[in-house]
Amino acid sequence: MKKAIKCIVCGCELNNPLALYCTRCKGILYRIDTRRKHNRKARIRALQQAWDGESFRCFYTGVKLVEDNSKDPRYLTFDHLIPRKEDEIVIAAAAINDMK
Repeated sequence: MKKAIKCIVCGCELNNPLALYCTRCKGILYRIDTRRKHNRKARIRALQQAWDGESFRCFYTGVKLVEDNSKDPRYLTFDHLIPRKEDEIVIAAAAINDMK
């Protein structure tokens, strides 16, 4: 029997034995940030912390986040706990991130 290979962020099973992330997590993880180069390890940690087993949750409010509609106020964004500190990132709703 083959050992099931799982996404390192959300834990869902992967079809490709060489993959580290599922399609959903890879799409979020590799979003383009035009302002600066992102810290992939910090993003992975933030996504792992925000995953509740079913969906990603906002660090500040706990609300379930939307991953596919960037116009939604609950859209998943990366937020720096301390400005310009690349290794301390959390997942936040777009509306909360904008207010902050």
